[in-house]
Amino acid sequence: MSIKRPHKIYRMQDGERVPSVTTVIGSNLAWGNQSLLGWVRKKALAGEDPNEIRDAAGRFGTIVHAKIEAREQHRRAKLDDFDPKEVAAADRAYKKYLAWRKKHEVEVVASERELVSESLRYGGTVDLVMIIDGTACLPDIKTSNHMSVQMRIQLAAYQQLWNENYGEDLLPMILWLPKHQKGP
Repeated sequence: MSIKRPHKIYRMQDGERVPSVTTVIGSNLAWGNQSLLGWVRKKALAGEDPNEIRDAAGRFGTIVHAKIEAREQHRRAKLDDFDPKEVAAADRAYKKYLAWRKKHEVEVVASERELVSESLRYGGTVDLVMIIDGTACLPDIKTSNHMSVQMRIQLAAYQQLWNENYGEDLLPMILWLPKHQKGP
């Protein structure tokens, strides 16, 4: 089953379309392509379909994000289009989020906020803005099994978007909820 999320289109105030943070990092700058090519080769040589693995990881992340977003917006996640086994697997990561949240005093300021930088000409969607234990934070949810420099660059770009649009400098943080590892 392949669930495709619609690609978000970001526009400046004058209507001009601008690229997303992930497009700038992935396509325009091509960071991480060598390690990705090595991974694809390794999986293909082992008889696995790299596209299938990538798509499954994408669905996992989509489910975890949907569950967190729904929780923080006080509604029920719509997951009917996903295989129940995938939802169950993603539920383990979601429970890691709930356990992390229970350890902190948390106030949600924003969830899934789409922003555009008029000065730098790019857009992005901030996962969450929270007050965590009294500190204004910008947590970005990551569900991959490995951390990468691209994630930190993406988070810095989100921090810039928030600062430019709201004049607040938030503490950036990656909220890591991997499928196969312990996480936060």
